[in-house]
Amino acid sequence: MDRPTNVLSFPQFSPPEIARLAKKNDEIELGDIALAYQYVSREARDEEKKAIDHTTHLVIHGLLHLFGYDHQKESAAEKMEKAERTIMKSLGLPDPYATLRPSKRK
Repeated sequence: MDRPTNVLSFPQFSPPEIARLAKKNDEIELGDIALAYQYVSREARDEEKKAIDHTTHLVIHGLLHLFGYDHQKESAAEKMEKAERTIMKSLGLPDPYATLRPSKRK
């Protein structure tokens, strides 16, 4: 990525390799996720989100990247966002893509 970002994922395996290893019931390390603390903190504040909720969302986002999800095309982005919303909801957390309050819209 050639610009500032909030989360980066560094996969250790491709999705087909993950599927193959999972069939063996081996424990695997999927890769690494890096969060840019100052960037994430500023986003949470600007979007009036709890920092822990925003951080949780970005860890989920990074983990989905490790599993092969991406958001390069609109259809892929919709699939990834749906997965993010589902996981966040299962944790009792708010929709990370909910519209900002009208006073905070740009």
